[in-house]
Amino acid sequence: MEPDTDLLPLASACPAGSELVAGIALSGRVGPRVVYSYRVPESLRDLVEPGLLVQVPFGPRTLQGVVLTVGHEDPGNIRLRDVTCVLDPVPCLTSCQIDLARWTAMYYLCGLGEALGVMLPAGLDRAMETLYAPKPDDAPDTSRLSSLRRSLLDAVYACGPASAERLGRALDPAKAKSALDDLARRGFIDRHYRLGRPAVTDRTETLVVLQPGATPTKLGARQRALVEYLQERGREAPLSDLRDELGISRDSIAALAARRIVVTYERQVRRDPLAHRHIPSHPAPKPTDEQERAYRPIAQALERHDGSIFLLHGITGSGKTEVYLRAVADTLAAGRQAIVLVPEIGLTPQTVTRFAGRFPGQVALLHSKLGDGERFDEWQRIRRSECSVAVGPRSAIFSPFAHLGLIVIDEEHDASYKQDSVPRYHTRDIAEHLAGTTGAVVILGSATPDVVSYYRAQRGEFHLLTMKSRAGPGPSSESRMVPISAGRPGDAAVSPTVHQMPRHVPGSAGVSPAPRRPPDENLPTTHEPALPSVQIVDMRLELKAGNRSIFSRLLRRELQNTLERGEQAILFLNRRGNATFVNCRDCGFVVKCHHCDVPFTYHSDGNTLLCHRCDARAPLPRSCASCGSWRIRFFGLGTQRVEQEVLAQFPAASVQRFDRDVTTSKLSHEAILDRFALGDIDILVGTQIVAKGLDFPKVTLVGAVSADTSINLPDFRAAERTFSLLTQVAGRAGRAELPGMVVVQTYAPSHFAIQAAAQHDYKAFFQDEITYRREGLYPPFSRLARLVRSDRAEHVCRTEAHRLAEQLREWMAVHPQAGIDLIGPAPCFISKAHDHYFWQILLRGHDLYPLLATVPTGWAIDVDPVNLL
Repeated sequence: MEPDTDLLPLASACPAGSELVAGIALSGRVGPRVVYSYRVPESLRDLVEPGLLVQVPFGPRTLQGVVLTVGHEDPGNIRLRDVTCVLDPVPCLTSCQIDLARWTAMYYLCGLGEALGVMLPAGLDRAMETLYAPKPDDAPDTSRLSSLRRSLLDAVYACGPASAERLGRALDPAKAKSALDDLARRGFIDRHYRLGRPAVTDRTETLVVLQPGATPTKLGARQRALVEYLQERGREAPLSDLRDELGISRDSIAALAARRIVVTYERQVRRDPLAHRHIPSHPAPKPTDEQERAYRPIAQALERHDGSIFLLHGITGSGKTEVYLRAVADTLAAGRQAIVLVPEIGLTPQTVTRFAGRFPGQVALLHSKLGDGERFDEWQRIRRSECSVAVGPRSAIFSPFAHLGLIVIDEEHDASYKQDSVPRYHTRDIAEHLAGTTGAVVILGSATPDVVSYYRAQRGEFHLLTMKSRAGPGPSSESRMVPISAGRPGDAAVSPTVHQMPRHVPGSAGVSPAPRRPPDENLPTTHEPALPSVQIVDMRLELKAGNRSIFSRLLRRELQNTLERGEQAILFLNRRGNATFVNCRDCGFVVKCHHCDVPFTYHSDGNTLLCHRCDARAPLPRSCASCGSWRIRFFGLGTQRVEQEVLAQFPAASVQRFDRDVTTSKLSHEAILDRFALGDIDILVGTQIVAKGLDFPKVTLVGAVSADTSINLPDFRAAERTFSLLTQVAGRAGRAELPGMVVVQTYAPSHFAIQAAAQHDYKAFFQDEITYRREGLYPPFSRLARLVRSDRAEHVCRTEAHRLAEQLREWMAVHPQAGIDLIGPAPCFISKAHDHYFWQILLRGHDLYPLLATVPTGWAIDVDPVNLL
């Protein structure tokens, strides 16, 4: 066993024999290592097990740690320090989570402590407190002390062991601590350490109970009202209710308790994130034939508990959620537990309502908009096996279930399943590892699967399941059929032909994909009767026709028709704000954030400029900072501008924006979606969140205001993101009996991703995309790693980037068999953010780990990056 820095040498040899030793991951600053060895004392031998939170000494300090291993070892001539105490008798990590943390640290090249940190709820850490206590000897000579130190010394002897905050209440805390530390160094007082309370603990309330058989006499009016109140409410009530409704004080309760009329006790109260809403029970409907066929192999895998991974490729509205619900039901019936993941917090309320309605009392909700107390209580319910289903975004994958049987990842293609901070894990990879270690079945569901996932399914690594029809009653095929190339009288802006455009990849020559193949017979095409009709509008023709509005004539007319029929519409634009940049018409100067290398976005709310990277704000300039011109103009388009244009053209309509600017509070997502479900909102204007998972029967029109926002970004996934967003947002229309229509406005109507989305043709898109990836050696035909260096000084980033690139090229020259390509170094797409500059190096190859092992500290390493911007 490698000696630890916190182990003390023995003065004499140890007697022969082994000790019970715990390997403990410590929190706090403990140097380059994280795991240290401690002796388990006799008094704790029956308590200490992997996953427990414990308290241990570390030098002069006291720290919190998580037990990772326990076993008998011979420490040799090293004296191990003892575990002080167990902080919580219930393990906070399962054995599978400990294994997962080790795998995450290895695969994503992060620290073990960082991997463990994402598995624990916020507020669980206990900060170390410093206490100052009197010396046990006689009172010291204070004649040579300053008045400040003398007063603090008097406070120590008067108050006993106390913190610097308590001893120096009238002083600056830092000044008081510095003076107390000086007194401790000079031997005037003792200094001790202990762990404080965790930031979040169980919530309790005081319950007042009327004693059975109590015959109160000679009560005052208020006390008599209290007794009657308790008798009417089953003889008990929370003290807070008595205080609020009757004005009863705690002293009055104490007086009645002394007379044995009432008794009080503390009980734990759950902070329920769903307490504010009524969730009706939802019995399981009869499955469609297609749902039954898709579910059959999943049911067999659940019986085997064999860790199978299924890719469920079902068109929008095909009933994938019902397949998930059946899988969860069978998992719970087998005595196991399930995790259901959604890509956005905004989708969580709708999803959790369906699952909580099907499995009352069994669902825990986990997402970052909850308060720390709510998240802590939901986490507690999971680890105590008080519920069996966890629903939430990516972090819910770390729910501490002891008997995990199912993991569902809905909209598995979504980039939000990749974390962009350390540890930079991808939820799909985490789920795959858990499947291998726990036997849990994994269902990856999407109408537009990730290209890598679909490729792996074709190769047999995943089990591919297909659902090509929308579930439930729908309109007839005649009401759905609107040919893409067809226009209506006067609609010259509708693209008259279906053709392909050479693919543009920044930094390389255009690659012309293969000619369009006929759609796969097993996948939906434009002739699927349950899918909405899609019309592509060439906005270049709109300009030629004199229409300078952000809405084409077709979209404007369809919005009018939708409102007249009393139906609902969704308008999609993946940009916030009113204008995407502000510049000078005379010299071209663009107003940029002082902290980031990105243009300010104009927001008409407050008439301010806002940076979407760091949230910095600036007033709207009256003149150009470069040339002094007053010709400042707004360019680009955002959701706020769309909302204003809709209100201007349809003043009687109820319009609601749905983006990050208006969903800042905890319940704002729910409030907007509830209003939309009730029909209080006619037109919902939003960013990509409106493209994911929303299911409202009265939505018959979807308008993609600009389909081009992501198509030409310098990222090999740009076309895939465009196709997925357009297909997903189109799928929000016509999901019930009413027929749906989708209007896609674009300046690139012939781009293959837009054409494939308009035809609901995933297979055609996949074939073009996989051909491009094969030719460019992009995933799945290679692996990528992104190395990023940041610093406040740009020259430091540039110098270090070139130095590392040269070092890596030298390694590659010695190991040509590794077959690794190096791209860069170069400034990142966003080269400055939060007052830091960023440079990057991309590595491409099949096995990158030997080379990545040579990367020095100070570089952020992103293995399998999803976003290269």
